[in-house]
Amino acid sequence: AILFNNGYGELNECFISGSRVNDQQGGAVMFKNGTGQTVSLNKCIITNNRGRQGAGVYAEDNYNLFIDNSLFYENIVTGGFGNGGTISCASGVDMTIRNSTIANNISTHGSDIAGLANDGAASYSVSNCIVWDNDNGNTTGVTPINSNVGTGGTTPYVATGNYALAVGSVSIDPATAGTVIDDLTNATRDATPDNGALEFGSTMPSTIDLACALVLTCTPPTNTGLTATPNPVSYTHLRAHET
Repeated sequence: AILFNNGYGELNECFISGSRVNDQQGGAVMFKNGTGQTVSLNKCIITNNRGRQGAGVYAEDNYNLFIDNSLFYENIVTGGFGNGGTISCASGVDMTIRNSTIANNISTHGSDIAGLANDGAASYSVSNCIVWDNDNGNTTGVTPINSNVGTGGTTPYVATGNYALAVGSVSIDPATAGTVIDDLTNATRDATPDNGALEFGSTMPSTIDLACALVLTCTPPTNTGLTATPNPVSYTHLRAHET
């Protein structure tokens, strides 16, 4: 859906769904040919996208990538490249994921995982996150800290498709204070913040009809490149969908 080719900038408050790159990496967002740029996703919902590796986000070639307050669920890894992954990065990327939820993503290829995959990144830091019930494994080459990682049992969130924190959730209050100041819904994170994209008391966003500045229609398996001259590019309230 979105291609950063030696670009830099940020995606804020975005909903990306239905994008398919059936024989490529980066189902929803792909970063490539970086030369040290800093790029970010903040307060984004990435769901029902499809790609062989990095069905949600794939990055390679020397980017500094930050993902905060974002929700990745029910993306589909078709596999065959690297270790799969809903969020995957390689070759020189410094990846940082904070206060995000990565859950119930799907893998349709052998043992390729549907969670977080490190395929040769320079660094891959994950903190204050929920990584739960992703097919074939939640992580490979990644060790989340101050996070809830698990399969089956009592989920930290209400239910599949509703990623608000459940009453009594293990994700309430264990996060590191001060790292991220608010959540996916703009609710303030207090002195004892919660893990995942949503603070306890915040509800799962009920609509995808955001006040969008840009609407993309995706024709699979094509990637649509968003280009700004000069860089950087900043898109807020972005909605991408397949027709």
